[in-house]
Amino acid sequence: MRLDVLFPKISWLRPFIHDVSQLSQASIRTNDALYLLDKDDATWGLLLFTDSDGAKIVIERIKLKLQELNDTEFVKKYKVSLGLKIGAVEYQASTIENPLDFIVQAKKQLEYDV
Repeated sequence: MRLDVLFPKISWLRPFIHDVSQLSQASIRTNDALYLLDKDDATWGLLLFTDSDGAKIVIERIKLKLQELNDTEFVKKYKVSLGLKIGAVEYQASTIENPLDFIVQAKKQLEYDV
């Protein structure tokens, strides 16, 4: 996948986007999936085949790995500390009408990640 095609306006973000994508992909199992939801706002979605407790474990794994990278190789590479806002929603057929509603509910959870 060519990032210059996906992100022509924000080409300076390419290394960051690549590193976060790699970090996220390495933090999930092979049956889980990583999606780029918004190329302009660098928003990813992870489809995890687990319950909410399992999602919390993945979230903590990603945050811990990002902190480790911020303390080591990212400190020289980016000159800033990278951060992510992460939210999780467990699929419930009674409260999620369609895939877009699922994404909206997940994005709403980002408001609670401080």
